[in-house]
Amino acid sequence: MGDKEGEEMVPDTEKMQKLLEKSGFPSKNIKKIVVEGKHNETLWKKNFLEVITFLFNL
Repeated sequence: MGDKEGEEMVPDTEKMQKLLEKSGFPSKNIKKIVVEGKHNETLWKKNFLEVITFLFNL
């Protein structure tokens, strides 16, 4: 996610990550990346390979 998504986006995502881990969700299946900027097509293109590799365990 981009760090310019809104005031609550990053803290809310961090809370969700902690809740998932606390509930027993494997932390190896969670990947949170906060990058500078907004969530847009340029950002998606820049990070696509890393994301698709993680999602499909390539």
